Amino acid sequence: CEKDAVTFEAAIADLTKAVTALQNAHKALVASKPNAKMLLLSVQRTVRRSLAFARSLNLGLTQHAQGPVSPKDAAYEYHAQGILDTIIELQTTFGKKKDNVTIEAGKAKRVCDSSKAALAQLIKIASDGVDDADEEMSALQQQMANAREGMTNSESVLKDDEVYIKDLTNMCETK
Repeated sequence: CEKDAVTFEAAIADLTKAVTALQNAHKALVASKPNAKMLLLSVQRTVRRSLAFARSLNLGLTQHAQGPVSPKDAAYEYHAQGILDTIIELQTTFGKKKDNVTIEAGKAKRVCDSSKAALAQLIKIASDGVDDADEEMSALQQQMANAREGMTNSESVLKDDEVYIKDLTNMCETK
């Protein structure tokens, strides 16, 4: 039971760490999403100012400029959405697996507790049986001691009787 409990605890801890790491990664990616757009807009403003300054100086740079950059342009889209989707999917998968492991750990604990209770009951029954047998054995030993004492007394009386009969027989033969 203890080995199973340690195994379940380790699995739950690993899954908890995985889910926490995925949640942190998700938060970091989501937090960086607005910053990428802000950075793009900042770069766009800087390019516009630079082009305006170049026009004012008549440097002829305007013909090389590609025009205004739109944050909705596909080249500037947020490309981490696939990663976010994968992270969310992994969070769901690991969360479900953690829930399943937690449920299995609970079941295993209940089975273990039930087995322990049954074994404790069997040990109590066996212990009571040993106590009863010890009492019975003590009673039988007392009976055996009493029987030996009776047998010793009977043997002593028998020997005395044999000696008496032998003496009587000798007396009768001599008369």
